[in-house]
Order: sequence, then C-alpha cells, then structure tokens
Amino acid sequence: MRKTLYIILLGLFITPGFVLAQQRLGVAPGKIQMPQQKFAQQTNVSVLRVTAAACGLDTVVYPIAKATGLSGLLVNNATSAARVGQYYNAPQAITVHGFRFYGWKTDATGGITTNAVCQIFNANPADSLPVGAALATVNVVLDTNFGGGDLGVLQKVANFSSPITVTGPYVLVVGNPTANSIGVVVSDYQAGDGQQEWLASADLGGNWTHGYDVTLGPFPFDCDVLLDPLVTYNLAANFSHTPSCVAAAGNVNFVNTSSPVMMDRMYNAAVFLGFGGLGVTWDFGDGNTVRQAVFMDTVHNYAAAGNYIVTLVDTLFGWSGGFCSADTSITLGGPPITQYSAAINGNIVTFTDLTGSVGATYAWDFGDGNTSTLQNPTHTYGALGTFNACLSVTDACGTDQECQTMPIVAVGTIPGIVGSTFTVYPNPNAGLAKVALQLPEAQAVRLSVYNHLGLLVHTAELGEVQSGHYELPLQGLAAGQYLVELRTATTFAVQRMQIVR
Repeated sequence: MRKTLYIILLGLFITPGFVLAQQRLGVAPGKIQMPQQKFAQQTNVSVLRVTAAACGLDTVVYPIAKATGLSGLLVNNATSAARVGQYYNAPQAITVHGFRFYGWKTDATGGITTNAVCQIFNANPADSLPVGAALATVNVVLDTNFGGGDLGVLQKVANFSSPITVTGPYVLVVGNPTANSIGVVVSDYQAGDGQQEWLASADLGGNWTHGYDVTLGPFPFDCDVLLDPLVTYNLAANFSHTPSCVAAAGNVNFVNTSSPVMMDRMYNAAVFLGFGGLGVTWDFGDGNTVRQAVFMDTVHNYAAAGNYIVTLVDTLFGWSGGFCSADTSITLGGPPITQYSAAINGNIVTFTDLTGSVGATYAWDFGDGNTSTLQNPTHTYGALGTFNACLSVTDACGTDQECQTMPIVAVGTIPGIVGSTFTVYPNPNAGLAKVALQLPEAQAVRLSVYNHLGLLVHTAELGEVQSGHYELPLQGLAAGQYLVELRTATTFAVQRMQIVR
C-alpha cells in the first residue's frame, strides 16, 4: 500500500454553534511525507510456530493506513482544544509501551520549545472517551522546526517509564496546557478520513467531546489523530470441535477460539486490508487444508473414521513488527489407541493409563484372575511368574486393548509364615543348594526356582513335611540371581539365591 503526498492544513476546533475562520499554512505541495507502507507477505520473516507466542513490539499505524491525506490541528488551552485523543480497541490484554505522534510548536511566541503532555487513559465503554486518571504521563519537547512539513522531522515518540497493560479500550492523548499553540498531525478531516468511526476526541473547555459533536470550520471532525501506539501482546491458537471423534465418515464442526486480537483490524493488517488466505490455516490431518484471512468457524467432511491430527496456525500481520504466529494441534480419535505403563516393585505393580481418551471407561485384567475398572490401579500379585496384563479402553469412538507381560520375580512373605524358618544354603553356591525349613505344622510343600526374568526353571514337590533339609540339584542352571519359593496350601515365602561358576 503506497500513500501519496498531501498538504497539511491547520484548523481550530469549533464547538457546535460557533464558526471561526480556518487557518492554513503556506506550505508547498508535496512537503508532507507520508510513511510509505507496503503490506504484503514478507517471505524474509521467519514464522514462530508455537502454541502461544509473545508478539514483538509493533507500531500500530491504523490511522495512517486509513488516511488519504494529512491535516494539522492547532492545540492550545485558549482558543482551541487543550488536548486531542485517539481511541483504540483492546480485545485482549495489550501492553502499551508509549506512542508515536507528529507535532511541532507553531511559532516562537513564548520561546522556540514547549512541552507536549502525552498520556494514556482508559476509555469509557459507554462513549469511548477518556475516563478516570491518566495511566501514564510523559512530557515530550516540541520545537519550531517544521521541516517543510516532512513527517520525518515532525515525528516524536512518547515512551512511558513503565509499560501499561490494558484489558479494555484505551485513549492516547496529546495535550498543550499553554496558550501558545502546537500543531498535531491528523488525517484529512475535509475528506472524512475517519470513515465515521469517530475515534478522535477533543478536550474543549475541560470537557472531552466526541468528534461528531465538533466541527473544523464547516467540516465535522471526522478524522484520526496520528497517535500510533507501541504495543506488545500474546497470541494463542486454540479451537474446539464437535463431535469429539471421527467414529464414522461425516462432518466435524470446528470453532476457532484463538486470541481475539487476530480478528481486530486495528492490530492485524491482514484483517484491515482484507487479504485472503493469509491469517489462518487449517490442516485437517487427511491431506486437506483451508486458508482464511481471519479466524472463522469451519466445517470439514471426513471420508472415513479414524484418528486425525488437526493443526490450526494463526498468523497475525503486524504493521511494522512482521509476522507473529502461533499454532496448536488436537487429535481427533477414531477408536482409542490404548497405551499404558507399568512400574514393577517386587510383586506390586502400579499401572498408568497413557491412552489420553476423554470420557473413557477402563477394564483391567491382571492375568491372575483379578480385574479393575480404575484408570490407574495398583495391583499386588500373589505369586511369582509372568502374567499377561491387559487394558481395554472404551470411549465414544470404540474400544481398543493393549496387553503386556508382567515378570514378577520377587514376592514378600505373606501372613501365616510368621514363626517359621526357611533358609537356602550355601549361598552363593555352584548349582547344588540345600533348603532348611521349619513349619508350624506338616503341610504339602512345593519348592520352585525362578530366574531373573521370572521364568520357572525348577520345581520339586516335597510332600507332607514340617521340617527338614532338602537338596536342590541346579547344576544345569547358568550363573546368576535366582529366587527360591516355598509354597504350601496356606503360606509361601521367597529367598534370593546366587549361582556362581
């Protein structure tokens, strides 16, 4: 977008019912230099793709983008407005670091310099005028150097000592508390450059007044004051969808719930300019994409049930700060893909569901005859061995199951063995071990040996015994750690044993 060159006009604010002669500066045409803004996709700017992005400092030139020409206004506390203001939206939290404006002292009366009082106010939501006390105030020195009307000479910057974060609309203000005029650049009120948005306001006699209640000569104050905020903000991509899964072929409705600054024409140049296919990109995970200038709800038809990763990329086109992008991905399920982890501590296993399904039910089969419907159960196995533990997850899209083997290689003593003795000796040994046992009463005893994987490698039925010493011929086993289990009808116990060669 290229702006042409225009003459600055100087005018006095006129309240309704009063008409004063308009004043003009004798400035040759072409001396007022509009900043040359060309809005196009900038391929040399990298796009930051994260779920939430902190957008860098941007100078919002919305008033200049609307302008067809430029005018100048006299601002003083005697014969004109003492302050002029420009309203801005705040669709979300916006941090204002200061603002840029264009101004000068119109003559040497009272000296060749003066202070312009630069402020930021909250806007009254009822009428968009400044309300309450100033959130920040800074003085900026103006001099009489008009520079032939060159905006590069007239440009000034008001930097707040601390950035101001607003959560509602705000008004930037330039004021002159003296009777000696300063000039402030606005867009062309004779051409109606304000487009009847009525964002500009004026302090007349201590009262803030809307632009539509003010005239400049015969012209309504339908323009914008070139007060360009220096802002930062966060951009987050997000969306919701119905139904919750793709259980069959059909439509899924997507609702874009991304940061509202994406939709605001004051901050997003693409929205202001109506660029198509730049601001939002949907990737539906099935090879189809849709691009939109701004975020809108959309509907996509899936040809088949299944799991689809849907990605939304939001790109905000700043006026001077380049791109700011954020993206997010959501997986639309077909039937769930069941996953779980298991932490084994002796004979106690803690199971953790990793499926990530929403609104699901859970069915655990621990492989030893026991079950659970908890999402993340803990189970105690009553014997050594390898068990096949299965989890079935059921949600609105269907059911899926995963099974894993649980090697239980260490078991603690259970009640009933108290007062008994059970010893393996010698330990370590070369493959010929003995067992000494003493039970409270004679019972049928079985001895079992398990390797480090929980696999049964030897078993011996001792019959009805109460005490004694018994050999375990293990000469064929490899060197390593083993567990020897003693089991009766009511009790069991385990001892660790090492075979060396």
